[in-house]
Amino acid sequence: MRRLYSLLIQLHPRHFRKEFGPEMMAIFEQASGSHLALIADAFASLFRQWTYHPQPVKRPATNPSLFMSLEPYRMRSSVLIHGGFATLALFATVIFLIDHPGKMPRWLVGMERSAESLFPISKSSLEGQDLNTAVQLPEPVADPWKKLAIAYFKFL
Repeated sequence: MRRLYSLLIQLHPRHFRKEFGPEMMAIFEQASGSHLALIADAFASLFRQWTYHPQPVKRPATNPSLFMSLEPYRMRSSVLIHGGFATLALFATVIFLIDHPGKMPRWLVGMERSAESLFPISKSSLEGQDLNTAVQLPEPVADPWKKLAIAYFKFL
């Protein structure tokens, strides 16, 4: 059992193993009774350390630039998934509020009464007047291929 637990500790990332390895072995040796819970915990810790926590990489600073002195950071996949869900929820909320503008007047900050839309259109300027707009289309351009096309399709 001790060899299995020691092997599990050796499989942890180096920075974790250096910081917590001796303490984990001391807890294992002091435990009385069954060590199965500690071995299961070591398996869970091994999975967590390799999947969720970024691995610090120490690089020697050859360039005195501030940009180069920042530590590299690997984004956890769970953070990306949660951020994706939050973005989708925000997008769905905005689309819902755009699609249902007059349904929730308490969301319209600064308005004393609810309106059918955020940009109400006053139709009073169009009422009572005759529309006098005339649309003029240009003369159709003579198609030089029209006679040939008519003859071709009659032939078919």
